[in-house]
Amino acid sequence: MSAPPVTAPPPPLAEIAGGRTPSRGWIPAAVLVGGLAGVAAIVASAAGVSVSALHHIHADAASLHDVGALNVTWPSASFNPFVEHRLRIVTLVLTVPYLCAVTALGSIVIGAVRGSARWPRLVRPLAGFLPGYLMVLAPLQLLFAAVPLVAAAWIAALGVPAAALA
Repeated sequence: MSAPPVTAPPPPLAEIAGGRTPSRGWIPAAVLVGGLAGVAAIVASAAGVSVSALHHIHADAASLHDVGALNVTWPSASFNPFVEHRLRIVTLVLTVPYLCAVTALGSIVIGAVRGSARWPRLVRPLAGFLPGYLMVLAPLQLLFAAVPLVAAAWIAALGVPAAALA
């Protein structure tokens, strides 16, 4: 005589849905599709952006460089953050919200990982930075290849936090 197999009770509905209501489930997908469509439109409308041009820009990415030398040419001295051996305050003011927004985007992915609720409180937001960075890496590379440097920097500095808020 054997006992019937024991089955575990199903997880609560709130755990399955991640605590979100079903009516808001389409908003992140719509923001993602809209953002990708916007980046695709910017890249498609830019003159001089092609696969061969991107390969030419990044051709030396795998080569070795002299570590001791800093060989950076800035378009203008006003863009150089190392003038007078200090960073400009606007760089710091815009960097903090940008990094927080990247971490917030990645925290959504970390929140979907089973068991992440049991991680230490400080680890969860810090762990969100890497997936967030990887999510914005490719669109920003295309944006900086398609748009002039200053315009692309402002679009990235304002667009990534806007996407995180959405």
